[in-house]
Parts: sequence; C-alpha cells; structure tokens
Amino acid sequence: GVRYNIVSGTQGTVIDAATTRTFGWFYPEVGVMVFSAAELSASIPGEKVGDAMTASFALTDVDANHASCSGFSPNLDSTGNSQNALRFVNCLGPNGAYLMARSEEDQTSISFFCRVPGHALNFSNNPTWVSGSYNEMYHQDMYGNPIVYLSGIGLYNSQEELVAVGRISTPLKKNFSSEATIKVRLTY
Repeated sequence: GVRYNIVSGTQGTVIDAATTRTFGWFYPEVGVMVFSAAELSASIPGEKVGDAMTASFALTDVDANHASCSGFSPNLDSTGNSQNALRFVNCLGPNGAYLMARSEEDQTSISFFCRVPGHALNFSNNPTWVSGSYNEMYHQDMYGNPIVYLSGIGLYNSQEELVAVGRISTPLKKNFSSEATIKVRLTY
C-alpha cells in the first residue's frame, strides 16, 4: 500500500528531509506508524542505564522543567514487562517532543462541455415510454414533439467504454426545439 516517511520538523516545516533522516514509515491505509528504534534512540536524549531500566521519568535536580528518561534504547530485559511503549509515549509528553501529521493530496480536475443539439436525445429507453407489441409511444400527445428530461451524463473513452457517470441536480427538460449544454467537472 501507500507508505509515507516520518521525518523531523516543526509546525509543518521539514527540518531533516527523508533523504537525510527517516524516523520510520506511516501506512495510512492500515493506520499504522512503524518507528525506527535506532533513529529514535539517537534523537531522544538520555542514556541506557542497563537491562533493568524502567519506564520512570522522574524530574531531575539539574533541570526541573524537563523530564529525565533513560533514552530510548529498548529495554531488552525478558524477565518482565519492560514497558518500552510507555517510555516512548512519555518521551512525547508535554516536556518532550510530539508528533504532528501533515498531509497533501494532488487532485486533477478536468472540465468537459457536453452539447446536446435539438435533434438528439429526444426519446427514452425506459420501458414505460412505449407499449404494445409494436413499441409505439404510450402517450399519443407526444407524437411529433416528445418531451424528455435529462437526469444524467455518461462519459466514454475513445474505445467507447463508459468511464464516468454523473447526475444532474435537477432534471433538464429537453425536446426537438431546445438545446442543452452541460458542464461536467471530473476530479480524480
């Protein structure tokens, strides 16, 4: 699926481009962020205190405004829950860093003008339009000048394959004496 790089930045401005440093990847279709332990360990201050380090982030005497942590080298102690995820969340707390996501999406928009001359599209494929075994018009008052209502547009490619269908918000009255021009905007 689609994958985006997780990079360093501030308020939407990239500091280290993905070609320089990538902290992991974001997979939006799955809703998962995969972080690089090596990059996080190198970027979050602190040092590894041993295999038995815990998820404590006590204030130090040196700087009471910043939480002290043991860095982000993973605790590989297999005797209990090392709470590595909690350590990561605490490093992103109010006194540490935080994550901010920004996204972009490119959209292409093309406008088509569909002209329906007076002599075209004046009949319907609806089975209630005709009756009898000869498929004669059901309403005799429509002989000579039938009235139909356009309610949708179909766009075809050069191989005559239907590629897009659009609906008109209000059906458009059409007969032999009227012509219609409909603007269709296709955004993809």
